[in-house]
Amino acid sequence: MPAERSIPPVFFCLYHALCYYHYKQTNKQPDQIITRRCNRQFAAELQVKARTFYADKTQKSVPSIISTRDDWRKAIMNTARKPGKRELNRQNNQKAILDAARDCFSEAGFDKVTVRDIIRRTCLASGTFYNYYPDKKSIFLALTENYMARLNHHLDQLCPQTSDLNALIRSYYLAIFTAVSEDPVVYQLVYANETIVQEISGASIFGKTQTNLESAINTAIESGTLPAIDTGLLIASFCGIGSEIGLRLSKTGGDPKRAAHFATLLFTGGVDQLSKLDS
Repeated sequence: MPAERSIPPVFFCLYHALCYYHYKQTNKQPDQIITRRCNRQFAAELQVKARTFYADKTQKSVPSIISTRDDWRKAIMNTARKPGKRELNRQNNQKAILDAARDCFSEAGFDKVTVRDIIRRTCLASGTFYNYYPDKKSIFLALTENYMARLNHHLDQLCPQTSDLNALIRSYYLAIFTAVSEDPVVYQLVYANETIVQEISGASIFGKTQTNLESAINTAIESGTLPAIDTGLLIASFCGIGSEIGLRLSKTGGDPKRAAHFATLLFTGGVDQLSKLDS
């Protein structure tokens, strides 16, 4: 007889994802989901827990996010896979390199920094460094991509589903200034090296904000909400306000929400509208 053993919490999480996927696909209680490799007691305990959990189909604790095959696969991978020593070492090395590069670029500028300067800031050998990045451009690109990913995440989270142009513009500014506040040093790097950013990443420092704004402005013009104006100049104005206020926030700090409100009033109404800032 196999020795009795307790069930690690990770298996309950994994089994929970499997159960829910089975339930969504078949609308039946998942009695037969345990692999044959489990001993009888282990399988019996999991099956009892499965039946108990799904006895009440109206239970509110069922996770609604695990509803597709891809969600199920991600849930299993995120739950069951713990990083091993090698993976943790890789993550730590990569973080050390990025942190060192961030400091070097901030102090001396992109053009003056060499790979040797970055390596000196870490405890890593040259060979280890080149296992992760071939040159300083690739490191700068990684820092830029991290910033862009945060910015795009905030855009997805903060932008409302509305045709109200003012609300959209305010949410765009809020996304930008929130990303700036989270990592002001990287924003200053991106701001100071915008040409390099566009050269190596092919993107503006505002990511998909410009594309979204251009689409919103064109829609407003087509619907008659805005007069027929030069969209290019309008977007350039938006970016000018956003980049300079973002730079100030990165250096002095401040409230991203208040900064977004200020920028929106200035962009949409000019200086005359700033009297409404505290209203």
